[in-house]
Amino acid sequence: MSIPREVSRHRKAIDRIDADILKLLSSRAKEVHEIGKIKQAHEAPIRVPEREKLLLDRLKLLNKGLYPDHAIESIYREIISASLALEAPLRIAYLGPPGTFSHQAALAAFGHSAGLDPQTEFRQIFEEVEKGAVSYGVIPIENSVEGMVYQTLDLLLSHQLSVCAEIYLPIRHCFLTACTDLSQVKTIYTIGQAWGQCSIWLKSQGFDSRHFEEVSSTARAAQMVRKRAAQAAAIASRQAAHVYGLPLYKDGIQDSAGNETRFLVVGFDKPAPTGHDKTTLAFQVEDRVGVLASILNELSTAGINLSKIESRPNRTKDWEYLFYIDVEGHITERRVSKALEKIKKYCTVFRHLGSYPRYRSEPARTPAGRLAKTGTRRVRKG
Repeated sequence: MSIPREVSRHRKAIDRIDADILKLLSSRAKEVHEIGKIKQAHEAPIRVPEREKLLLDRLKLLNKGLYPDHAIESIYREIISASLALEAPLRIAYLGPPGTFSHQAALAAFGHSAGLDPQTEFRQIFEEVEKGAVSYGVIPIENSVEGMVYQTLDLLLSHQLSVCAEIYLPIRHCFLTACTDLSQVKTIYTIGQAWGQCSIWLKSQGFDSRHFEEVSSTARAAQMVRKRAAQAAAIASRQAAHVYGLPLYKDGIQDSAGNETRFLVVGFDKPAPTGHDKTTLAFQVEDRVGVLASILNELSTAGINLSKIESRPNRTKDWEYLFYIDVEGHITERRVSKALEKIKKYCTVFRHLGSYPRYRSEPARTPAGRLAKTGTRRVRKG
């Protein structure tokens, strides 16, 4: 079929534009390379999360084209990833094997140019970062359906790493099997959280706990099905289906369409404030009436929003509890630092676990409500 002349004309224009983009990317890479040499000379951190956040917010403000903001962010996250690789190779630890949702979160945070090191346990992720084998670790902290990942909370307190960033990842579970008839499926491999998040669909297909065999990760579930294709299935991601070459029987079997998991990036960095930050704390209070209410009142009086509170048993002392909270703001902000100093007097244990850019926020605004100098266009929601 012959191509209309108009299409050929547009394709030639695209070729010219692509050549211009490539030249600009090369110019950008040269600037990045120079910055990398300066950072190395001054032993400065290679990755600067607050700079990435401001860059992406600014681009969204400048975006007047057909691409939606999330597409612009995806494109530039890969550009940032390739740029970081020019400055110094980054290695990232995550809960493996390849194909897990943690793998997807690591790619979302660092792009495909980073070196990704799968680990078999949460504890190993922290240990790999602490001994310098990797630059950062990516670890799940909570799911919108199943709640907190308590093992992560315990590890945050028992290790000396800081939270450097957060990522929210939509969770879409798939049913992977080579069986053409579901009555042939005798064993379903997955993790407990995934089974719980897909309970309605599983029940509708006649599956119950007798079919469930728990494994360490959804990607491990896919590996098991690959080994034992007959009468086996996995609940895992679409990416796992691709990585392990498994037939996708049903996509999107999760109970909730809004199912998301929040991941944390842990490392040694201390991100600077961006104007839209979050601070994570852990503390244990004195055993007396009203002490927790007093802490919450200190935050309220300072005008600080408490976005999360969770309690966990203190593993070193029976019947004593630790509280984990997320508050909006950065620890270097005066109102936040003053409030935290007041809170400390009520605590027997107090740990600042990190201040970092909020994953979801509009670009910074001035106190008068005007847009800060990162652009001039109104923020688009979405």
